[in-house]
Amino acid sequence: MIIGIVDDEALWAEKIKEYIEEYLALVDVKDYRINMYADEKSLLPEVDNIDLLFLDVELADGKNGFDIAEHIQQLDCDMKICFLTSHIEFARLGYKVNAFRYIDKLHLEEIDEALASYILTYANASYIDCKNALGVECKINLGEVIYIEKVDRKICYRMKDGAVYYNEGNLKDIAAEYQDIGLILIQRSFVINMKYVDSYDSRQVTLLGGISLNISRDRLQDFKKRYFDYRRKM
Repeated sequence: MIIGIVDDEALWAEKIKEYIEEYLALVDVKDYRINMYADEKSLLPEVDNIDLLFLDVELADGKNGFDIAEHIQQLDCDMKICFLTSHIEFARLGYKVNAFRYIDKLHLEEIDEALASYILTYANASYIDCKNALGVECKINLGEVIYIEKVDRKICYRMKDGAVYYNEGNLKDIAAEYQDIGLILIQRSFVINMKYVDSYDSRQVTLLGGISLNISRDRLQDFKKRYFDYRRKM
């Protein structure tokens, strides 16, 4: 995981770095690097390599963080951006550029939650080989799968964006291998992603988009326990 910090005030940049390092040490994450930048010019050549960016809204070079974020969006990279500022009234502007988080510089402890959410949602993402409906080979991110089902002899991956992909395998094996990112077998025909659970009862699980799937009686207790643990971590 590569983390970037953009702040033209060295003291603030160091303080942010310390918060990040302390939290990652606490949760025993060792595979990371922190890069620090004072302005957009030094940042842009490296945006494709950064996973999570902590970006100050107010910079001294005449550009603010929102200008930089808009430029990054045009480059079509997968970076997630956390804005930093002491002016909370700017928060609503962050949603125009799809901010991952908005952090008050007077409350840097909020960095912990941002890192926890990123690690759980993105850092553990797993990519597998599949084929699309036309038979073209591609890779998909299992973190973006709403649910997986067995269709005849194929495994069918239903994605958050509505796309559908296929490969071969065993649902039980898939759920076991990728349980750390929230996949769980709820009956022999379905594996769901707990990230997209809206609600559940003793008979069904309702997922993003109102999709309802039956949960088998013998798997209900395991699901409830694991879903509780998942939500607690979130």
